Amino acid sequence: HFYPIRLIAFRRNFVEMEIVVSNKGNEAYWVETDIEVPSAISLAPDRHISRGRARIGIVFPNGIISKRIKIYGTPGSYPDQYPIKMTFYGYNSKGVISVRTEKKAFLRCERL
Repeated sequence: HFYPIRLIAFRRNFVEMEIVVSNKGNEAYWVETDIEVPSAISLAPDRHISRGRARIGIVFPNGIISKRIKIYGTPGSYPDQYPIKMTFYGYNSKGVISVRTEKKAFLRCERL
């Protein structure tokens, strides 16, 4: 989910992306995600960062957890739909990656 739902093109602004992770298994997991954004947008407000890692937290069996990440537009952000690639890692109680999932989200950038 994005709030607001879009970036404004050619301006410094940001949206918050809410990442929601659910666990339908019988084991608790520590969840982290690698995030990759295109070069026209950034994960930092003052410089260009296209890759980062977010620690989501512990998701218990039949539980849900969420985290918000800011994504920043720059003066070079042109109107388009930007793919945001996320790779999720679920670590079990022994610290071993036992679940790995890739997802994509698409962020709209529009001219006002």
